[in-house]
Amino acid sequence: MEISALSAQATTASGMPGRTASVSKQEFLQLLVAQLRNQDPLKPMDNQEFIAQLAQLQTLDQMENLVNVTQMSLETEAVSQSLALLGQRVEYQVADGDTQVGTVQRIRVSGGLPILVVDGQEVMPGNVVGVSVP
Repeated sequence: MEISALSAQATTASGMPGRTASVSKQEFLQLLVAQLRNQDPLKPMDNQEFIAQLAQLQTLDQMENLVNVTQMSLETEAVSQSLALLGQRVEYQVADGDTQVGTVQRIRVSGGLPILVVDGQEVMPGNVVGVSVP
């Protein structure tokens, strides 16, 4: 029985960036405060422009929350899928490209991602190429 879906999920969970390359919420707020501090008192910022910038700040905050929740969900999914492998015989690839077979004895979680312990050896779920009943 092949478990390519588990491999794809684990890769997705570990490959997902925690922060985009765009401006963070703190940086955006600092820019907004600097703009307000340095504006011409005779030509203050337009109210609509100010409201638009506050809306952008709120949107940025909500997007960061969504990324965090999605990351946690992917990590939970990967751990749940790995738990289904407890007690199962798995075939997995090792560093030199060969495959080995062993029984999943326990699951260890590190950095939110599961690591299978197969006959005393740590195996990433993405390296599993087959599963069978012991």
